[in-house]
Amino acid sequence: HITSNSVDLAWPATNDHGAMILRYVVSIDEHRTVDVDGHRLNTTITDLARASSYTFKVHAVNSHGNGEPSDPITVKTKDTCSADPPSQPTIQAVFSDGISIRWYPATNPSCSLEVTGYRVIYADGSGVACSPSAGLNFCDITGLSNKKTYSVKVQAENSAGWSNLTTPTIIAQTLDRAPSGIGCNTRDQVRWWMSVQNND
Repeated sequence: HITSNSVDLAWPATNDHGAMILRYVVSIDEHRTVDVDGHRLNTTITDLARASSYTFKVHAVNSHGNGEPSDPITVKTKDTCSADPPSQPTIQAVFSDGISIRWYPATNPSCSLEVTGYRVIYADGSGVACSPSAGLNFCDITGLSNKKTYSVKVQAENSAGWSNLTTPTIIAQTLDRAPSGIGCNTRDQVRWWMSVQNND
């Protein structure tokens, strides 16, 4: 398996010539090595650069010393990789005509492409509620019918495309219409931030 910054390697068992294999040593481009327990015949090499070629060799080590290295193999990491979906969204508020949701940012340790934005999908998947940029992790879904149940999912995007949808789907029901005569809109809300200035 190859990603944008990792490669899975496997190799056949080495003849130990009567002495137990203590470890395998994977060399990467002759300037970096990774030790693997002698009982294992595979490993994942991480911290590689995206869209870059690397040459790998493996040799065994036992009480007699180092074995002969394997034939080299050259692998190129992927140029693109999908983002992971963000965390399952949570409901922050419910109104008669909308729903406010929030989520934690998407991460993918195996992908070096940064997330550029999100997409919130509701109902049967045909409605895109909003498409916030990567720095935002909330959405106010508006224009919904009152006292109706909606399903909501979120996707993350990077330059390779869209991630899978969040799972499981969250379900929310909008409120009934506000009683007549009440002078407020159940959809009204204020988001505010506070800044601090140092006056020397």
